[in-house]
Amino acid sequence: MWEYYPALSKAEIENMTLEEYGQRVKAHLLRQNDQKQIAFETPFVARQANAYDKDGHWVIDSLNRIIDLDKERRQITGEAEAEVNQYLELSRRAERARREAIQQIEKGG
Repeated sequence: MWEYYPALSKAEIENMTLEEYGQRVKAHLLRQNDQKQIAFETPFVARQANAYDKDGHWVIDSLNRIIDLDKERRQITGEAEAEVNQYLELSRRAERARREAIQQIEKGG
């Protein structure tokens, strides 16, 4: 992994805080994500010449059919986890409301 930090020595890396190291790893993953985006967008340039089927329709009509870079970016930045946590919280609230409704029904009946 040292080759991804050419400006830093091994000693400098070892002296980083966990937070700083995590940020640098995240930055590296985001850089890789950008490079993938460039690589996977190349077929869309090439399709102008030859990427269509016999009926004249594009073989690949969306970059997301190849790779979902937005999803990968959300996973790297932690946004995907935040989305999951939001749904988990909503699920917990719904369960709490269900239990309270059952209690009210039992008290009233």
